[in-house]
Amino acid sequence: MTSPSIPKSQSRRSNNWQTVSTLKTKRIFFCAQALRHIACRMGYDILYTKAAKMFRHLNGGRADNSWEMRIKRHTVKNLLIIDDFGLKPLIHLQSYDFYEVINERYMKKSVIFTSNRSIEDWQGLFPDPLFPNSALDRVAHNSHQVVMTGESYRNRGK
Repeated sequence: MTSPSIPKSQSRRSNNWQTVSTLKTKRIFFCAQALRHIACRMGYDILYTKAAKMFRHLNGGRADNSWEMRIKRHTVKNLLIIDDFGLKPLIHLQSYDFYEVINERYMKKSVIFTSNRSIEDWQGLFPDPLFPNSALDRVAHNSHQVVMTGESYRNRGK
């Protein structure tokens, strides 16, 4: 059996992936982890984070004046995986941080998002329409969207 791989034409380009599931199927998590594993085997630097943890980490940088250093942590890796994006609406500072991360990575580094919300619902997560318009346009450019449906693993066998 051969190992899965990313086509050579795709491996050096910056691409964004949005894996979305309408149910809590865990398939989106496994898909993101598989892509993470492939990229790791290809020698790429990867950062995996839950969205809430990323926003807490960046916000903490405002208190100790390390925000620039903390934002850099999320922009220098070849691949950033943001898990559970959109579980709850963003506050203004979080939407600003999201824009900064996406803007710094745009056309240079790849991002994978996992979310239980459809892409169409993402704009409603932001308090100000300016940030999501700019950030989501950058996310959508050169992106691949994987939408998964199915029965929740938690409901199996009931």
